[in-house]
Amino acid sequence: MSTALEDLERNLQGALGASVIGMQSVIHALAIAIVARGHVLIQGAPGLGKTLLSKTLAAALGGSFKRIQGTADLMPSDIIGVHVYDTSRNEFVFRPGPLFADVLLFDEINRAGPKTQSALLEAMEERQASVDRRNYRLPAGFRCCLGTSWLRRSVKAAPCYRACHPGLWRTPSTTASSSPLQPARLPSRPCAP
Repeated sequence: MSTALEDLERNLQGALGASVIGMQSVIHALAIAIVARGHVLIQGAPGLGKTLLSKTLAAALGGSFKRIQGTADLMPSDIIGVHVYDTSRNEFVFRPGPLFADVLLFDEINRAGPKTQSALLEAMEERQASVDRRNYRLPAGFRCCLGTSWLRRSVKAAPCYRACHPGLWRTPSTTASSSPLQPARLPSRPCAP
């Protein structure tokens, strides 16, 4: 007997597994995050497929995909959008930014400034964005994949993918017996020093 959740994971394994190889446990964690309406933190060295995984996830879910590259000078309006004056209508019209995608990859979130991170956290928690004292609802299927990269000098420090959703993820300092969800290990390759 198969449940809808098993079917969802099987479909994701098939769709994502065709593009990203050897990430069955990562796809399992993504399936959990989707069901829990959560978001995903993807950590890993550059070139291990964070963007490809996120883009393929959006295609598998039938949604739109947008990517934001975190930089120190990135402003909240760059990700949320702005009001621009429409001369044909003689009024200001909201032009949504990349935040209004079904699947958003915010790559190198650690490089973005605190105001931009705060705008992203509002979107992730409240599923809305605030601009000029107005709230704009995000798409119903909004998922955020946060990417961080680092260069490591040892294969022992394998990157992990964590499905982040309320009540299921425990910090790595907790014991395995108290944590119902363990981080999935991504196959690693050595990086140049």
